[in-house]
Amino acid sequence: MHVEVGPLPSSSVLAWVGYAEAVLGAESAEDRPVLVVPDDVPAAAADVPYDAISSFAQYLIEWRAIATAGPVFTWSSDIPGELAEYLVLAFYRVVRRLNKAAEARGEVLAPPEGEAFYNSLVDRLLRALAAEGPGSAEFADHLRSFWPGMQQP
Repeated sequence: MHVEVGPLPSSSVLAWVGYAEAVLGAESAEDRPVLVVPDDVPAAAADVPYDAISSFAQYLIEWRAIATAGPVFTWSSDIPGELAEYLVLAFYRVVRRLNKAAEARGEVLAPPEGEAFYNSLVDRLLRALAAEGPGSAEFADHLRSFWPGMQQP
């Protein structure tokens, strides 16, 4: 699956990546990234395996490097379809849980400055999934209908 995100202001990417790094930033005893979530998010990582969290952390490193290199961010990657579905579903689960907790506190999920990147990233991931075939398209459409901030009109 081919994914392209951008061009976008690097400032939006850096704002969102900074937030996401804080969510993934704590290190476990084995120096592995783990989800750092508010106390009011029960079992936040219960169904998000370590390999997905580790992949997220690697993407954040890559996106930060691109965004700090200049004022405009453009990223593309080729990801095997099944792996992409796996990671997108894990990403959705994390976002959904964090969003519910933020809403309960009357807060927004992530910094507003990062919204352009977040919206573009999710939209492009779901579009790329949809282009993979009928089953993936159905999966992407289903996720889009529930994804925080990405509901279809």
